[in-house]
Amino acid sequence: MSIFDEKILCSRFGWLVYYKVNLSLMLFNPFTSEIHKLPSLNLPYLSNVCFSAPPSSVDCTVVGFSLADKSCLYLHIVAGEQTWQRLPLDYGGVGVDPRSMRFPTFVGCDLYALFNNGEIYVLRNIVNGQQDYSWKKVVDDVGGRCGSQHFIVKSDQNLLLVSVSKFGEFVDVFKLNKYGKEWEKVDCLGRQMIYICSSTCVCVEAKIPEMENKIYFPRFGSKNGDIVFYSLETRKYHTFKDKLIRQNLGMGIDHLNPHVWIEPSWSNQCV
Repeated sequence: MSIFDEKILCSRFGWLVYYKVNLSLMLFNPFTSEIHKLPSLNLPYLSNVCFSAPPSSVDCTVVGFSLADKSCLYLHIVAGEQTWQRLPLDYGGVGVDPRSMRFPTFVGCDLYALFNNGEIYVLRNIVNGQQDYSWKKVVDDVGGRCGSQHFIVKSDQNLLLVSVSKFGEFVDVFKLNKYGKEWEKVDCLGRQMIYICSSTCVCVEAKIPEMENKIYFPRFGSKNGDIVFYSLETRKYHTFKDKLIRQNLGMGIDHLNPHVWIEPSWSNQCV
């Protein structure tokens, strides 16, 4: 099955959420070829989607946001009825622009989302359609370098933020502190590695030492065609070539499109 011409929204647990050309919303496992069609929505498009568990789990909850209906979120319990719940959102009158929302990410029963320049909002108790959910800002913007791109990713039970400067010269990592109120700078990921892209970010433990403490991009080096990564140890861009690390300046590199990182149980690949 090919999804080359489709719109990929999210990747988790080895599954993809994507729109077919006819705007049917699908869950697809490219490693087993399993397909689960999600219910139709009377909306043109969901721009941000995340799900809480593998689709085979009774706890799998799919949440989506729509720019056509900015005051609500849409929730579907995969093991339940083939319908979507429409739940109102209250941004607390602080002038939040839903168009700036990115990377909705489940941490337990709570859904975190990135806004603007590093602001984090959280929806508490949203899994399984609980009605006592609440939506509030928990972290102000990270500040830092002007024009930076930000990405959030779950690491175990922690939330990490990756900040990439406008022209890619610098890459910084921050961790949401134990009080859930501030970003703290992270200088080393240990054995972990992070994969970032525009739709899904993944953080996993490296299988070999050469891959740890690095941030991988969905980009090819302009000359050798290898995936580009940023090392937090050297503070430089590199590529792998036969297990040798060669420096890459991080400039003149091309995005893979369409793309998403996907994590099966035994490896990580870029589709």
